[in-house]
Amino acid sequence: PVPISKNGGWRCPKLVYNMIIEKRARAAVSPHSFFALDSDLINTEQTEKYASLVNHLFPEFRIGYKGYIKVGMSFVHLDQAYKIQPRASESWIEGFRF
Repeated sequence: PVPISKNGGWRCPKLVYNMIIEKRARAAVSPHSFFALDSDLINTEQTEKYASLVNHLFPEFRIGYKGYIKVGMSFVHLDQAYKIQPRASESWIEGFRF
């Protein structure tokens, strides 16, 4: 088993707006406004196992974890931003890994 702590999901428009004002977000459209989940895991090994499991079960999901591991975090971001039209970023495509 891979224990996870769900700590992020849907963000209301007011939060997204405040994040832009505070320069914690770059785009007015966020995957968290639609289809996203952030999970904090125990360690790098569990992070990689979780990302691998999601990759196997849902290869179309965008999965972000590599950049977090590089800075010592055990964090995985999952989203379906590729369903949002028009796309706010070229990286909002099925199967994108970061």
